[in-house]
Amino acid sequence: MNDVFKTIYNRRSHRRYTGRTISYDKLKAIANAGLHAPTVNDLRDLEFVLVNDGRDITTMSNSADDQTWIRNAGGLIGVVSNPQRLNEYHDDGEAFIDRHVGAAMQNMLLATQALGLGGCWVERYEDEPVEKLFSDRVGNDFGPDEDENLEAVLVVGYPDGKPPEKPPYHPSNHIFFDEYEERLEQHKYMRGQYYEQLKKIGYNVSKDAASTFPAFTKLLERIKSFFQ
Repeated sequence: MNDVFKTIYNRRSHRRYTGRTISYDKLKAIANAGLHAPTVNDLRDLEFVLVNDGRDITTMSNSADDQTWIRNAGGLIGVVSNPQRLNEYHDDGEAFIDRHVGAAMQNMLLATQALGLGGCWVERYEDEPVEKLFSDRVGNDFGPDEDENLEAVLVVGYPDGKPPEKPPYHPSNHIFFDEYEERLEQHKYMRGQYYEQLKKIGYNVSKDAASTFPAFTKLLERIKSFFQ
């Protein structure tokens, strides 16, 4: 399996860390992955603030609605948006912010996984102390009256053990073929063994497969007449 797919499939949210500090070089590499996420018109309107001071991590933990596990993290990355910059190009520029943040966070979470680290996207925290933590500490650059907003925080650390197993799920309940709720397994059967014969008689599975049973019945009838 390609390494990219391995990273995607193995990515987990980590909430148990060893307390070891993460270097700025590794935090920068993760933030750079976020910077490479897609943005409308390639505006790259997001900015990233890297923090690895244990005192700041404690402040984040104390201000994050009892998420005490953050205390043992090794670093933080604050994701900052600039709505005014977007609005210069789009009347509804702010509508893109959540999409940009989501794409950047996914890139950073995958980079964290690829580096052998653990990460968790955190959005539940007290605005004022956490915004101050990532700002200039004197004037607090973020907030509704400022040009920039703190949108989310990525908590990063060296994993302390493995996270709990993911609950089982079945791709066939989420992935469909040609149209909504057409299962892959159904089309795999209908288009697999008999696909060449179907093409010869001009049978369009995606067009005629209104439901599984009628489509299957019609399939058998056409195959039978084809070989007669």
